[in-house]
Amino acid sequence: MNIKKNKYIYILLLIIFFSFSFFEIKNSIGNEKKYSSIKKLLSEKNKEFIKINFFNDKILKRRIQNLEAKFEIMKKEFISLNSYLIDKEVSYIKSSISNEKLKIVKTKIPMPWVLGAEVDYTNANTFKRVPTKAFYMEKYNNYLIVFSNSGDSFIINQPAESFNNKILINFKYIENNLDKLILSREYKESYGYGPKDLKIIQDYLYLSTLKEVKKKCFTVSILRSKLPQNFDNQFSFNFENYFQSEQCKTKYGGKDPWRQHQSGGRIINFDENYIILTTGDFNYMDTAQNKENMFGKIIKINKKRTNDYQIISLGHRNVQGLSYNRNKNYLISTEHGPKGGDEININNLKKIVNFGWPISSYGVHYDGKKRIYAPLHQNHIKFGFKEPAKFFSPAIGISEIIEVDAFNETYLLTSLKAQTIFFVKVTDKQDIQIINKFKIGERIRDIIKFDNKNYMVTLEESPGLALITLN
Repeated sequence: MNIKKNKYIYILLLIIFFSFSFFEIKNSIGNEKKYSSIKKLLSEKNKEFIKINFFNDKILKRRIQNLEAKFEIMKKEFISLNSYLIDKEVSYIKSSISNEKLKIVKTKIPMPWVLGAEVDYTNANTFKRVPTKAFYMEKYNNYLIVFSNSGDSFIINQPAESFNNKILINFKYIENNLDKLILSREYKESYGYGPKDLKIIQDYLYLSTLKEVKKKCFTVSILRSKLPQNFDNQFSFNFENYFQSEQCKTKYGGKDPWRQHQSGGRIINFDENYIILTTGDFNYMDTAQNKENMFGKIIKINKKRTNDYQIISLGHRNVQGLSYNRNKNYLISTEHGPKGGDEININNLKKIVNFGWPISSYGVHYDGKKRIYAPLHQNHIKFGFKEPAKFFSPAIGISEIIEVDAFNETYLLTSLKAQTIFFVKVTDKQDIQIINKFKIGERIRDIIKFDNKNYMVTLEESPGLALITLN
């Protein structure tokens, strides 16, 4: 009996010994000093045999980490080298409505997703090969801050002077800590999970993004980072959580296909007490009419109690542009419709306004199917909702809207699909009048104001930036 018992003890000790040895050897891979005397007893051939047959996963992980680190170095060198090769192209684009001309100075910029390859942005399969082509910008002092949807960040020093004169554009890569805050694997690998807008408020950079708050469950959040007076070589964006709700939408958990890019994310500084944020419905269509959640809404966030919010309007699908007219006290927003039915909406801020999605819309479902919970009636007011100030059918791929003159109620409106900048005016009846249309020929997602005449837009195909000048 004792012999049998001792036998089991010996077997258990051997198992413990070999298990300990296995993990110790595995952890020593890549560390030349650890167990160097034992390693010296083995030939190179035997070492390679043991590595390949017993510790292959560890080796692969380490090689992937090394390759990723090398790629980050290459990316920064690529941007630094190519910033000196940037050329500028000046042209004048005539309006399709009048004789007005728009001066435009274009330049390509060395965004990292084109590293080592020409990218065909007209090909739908591009998204499988390239993380993203969307990027956003904001002006700060004499710098232009740029963030891509895949989380890369850059600055351009003296952008207006560089575009208007024969000066090299100083394009510099800046580190950030978004990887540690966003965490989800999808953020680097798929379009639509990363940064969605930037806004500078009192020396802080506010950034909206999707965050995975539970397993495969995403929400729209705001992060912020303190800005320096000057961007020296030591500076990096150090973001912290600012607004984050535990409300989230589960990937592939709805009645309809999951759409992470249908999530809004525009930010504006409303007043000294509130920030305004837009949220989409993630293609959970009926969520937009439910006042118990924040999705498919425009919400007002309290700056002092940042997880408190109020609903300003509901019945939204995917708000892409937002501007506040302080002179007339109204919000003007732009919204992606389904197939057709892009909208411009005006909210006079007297009460919570319902814009009707998905009960009413001037678009149709992409798959052509009827849905009881999303009938898309071709009328808003008949069903108790506010009519859009203007709708576009076919859709123009509507994007940002920015104020030109608050008193005269004029705006610049950009587009993705139409690749056009529209100069529009809000009439006394709060309809939208299109005054001029300038065909740029590239997808435009973001626009910011530099001064009274100059505006900067993002060009997604190049990829590039363009300084435009209005008469």
